[in-house]
Amino acid sequence: MGAALLLASCATGGQGVSVPEGWERLPKCPAATIAAEDLSTSASTDCDLEGSTVTLPDGTELAIGAVGDVRTHSQGDGTTSVVVNWGTPGAAVYAADGRRLMNVWSTSDEADELQREQARIDGVR
Repeated sequence: MGAALLLASCATGGQGVSVPEGWERLPKCPAATIAAEDLSTSASTDCDLEGSTVTLPDGTELAIGAVGDVRTHSQGDGTTSVVVNWGTPGAAVYAADGRRLMNVWSTSDEADELQREQARIDGVR
């Protein structure tokens, strides 16, 4: 039986999104740099993407952390990018302007759904 991970923080009142089971059995992917718009076609969901980097269209680079790790990059203009390693569904990134969701890039439909749920919990619509 796999261990469950729940992404939560004090800022969200302890709410979070659960990482799907099976992540602990994923082999590591070779580290790669992947354009955000190519995540759905270039990144594997057959291995753990930890250590890879996602490059956003504006050139911002986001390192993919361990499964369940949420990494946030804030820019001075109010734009925020959040990358999450979801394990078996892969990884996903959302970009927001304040509380307005601008874009979501993901390796799979499941990672997309999880990332959108994480954005909603973060107060981004």
